[in-house]
Amino acid sequence: MGGCHECACSHDPYEKGTCLNGTLPDSETAQSVSGVEEVSCSASDAHYKVIQTFPFTSDMNKCNANPKTQYAFSHRYTMNGTTISEYVYCLIGLGSYARG
Repeated sequence: MGGCHECACSHDPYEKGTCLNGTLPDSETAQSVSGVEEVSCSASDAHYKVIQTFPFTSDMNKCNANPKTQYAFSHRYTMNGTTISEYVYCLIGLGSYARG
């Protein structure tokens, strides 16, 4: 693990309404995800929008309570190898990523 997005350099969690690019695995189980970054919602590579955030957890099942959820995404912020915070994001897909 590594890379600047892991170093929690005053990194704020994604806010509700934030759009993300990249590709999340179509999986019910937690998998390592890379290349997911915050982008403008008008960007051509905006694939997902955050509709709810759960702090201090990595339990993606929490998103089951939100019927609009199409994807769930967990993010852990670490510093020197220690987890300092965790968030679960409930997302909807945009464009070709939307699920009917």
